[in-house]
Formats: sequence, C-alpha cells, structure tokens
Amino acid sequence: ETIAKVPRDRILLESDAPTPLSPNGYGKPASQIASFAVEARDADGALLSAPASVVEVAEEIAAIRKTPIDELYRQIALNEKRFFQCWPTR
Repeated sequence: ETIAKVPRDRILLESDAPTPLSPNGYGKPASQIASFAVEARDADGALLSAPASVVEVAEEIAAIRKTPIDELYRQIALNEKRFFQCWPTR
C-alpha cells in the first residue's frame, strides 16, 4: 500500500547486502532462487542476498505500481541524480 502511494520523484533504491534473503526466497529450494542470492550463506547457513537483489526489489515496486520496469529505472536514475546534487561537497 505504501509503495503504491509514494510519489514517483521520492523513490530511491539501495542495498546493504549481504543481508538475509528476502521473504520470497525463504522455504524454496536453491534451484528456485535466483543464482545471485545463493552465492553466500551466513554462519548459520541462512541464504544471504547480494547487491543484485535490488533488481528483485525494483521488479516488485514496478509490479505494485503497475509501472514498466524501464520507466521505474529512468525515474530512479533521475531521483538519484537530484538527491546527490544536494549532497554536501568540500
């Protein structure tokens, strides 16, 4: 619900990977999980995500917002550029 309501000029994506795999990966055999997510496991053997997991997040956002993925990527690129232009410099 929240993702659908966020103004398009306020959407940014980032990754703190490796982190625990998204809920979509839990309980599935490794053969059904994207290869980039099966590359690493934590000390307890839990699957870890990789920075590439941000692609899965973008796809979910696009689906929720009923927006073509290319359009979402273009908007995120514009949002990133605007955000980092405001970043303080020395």
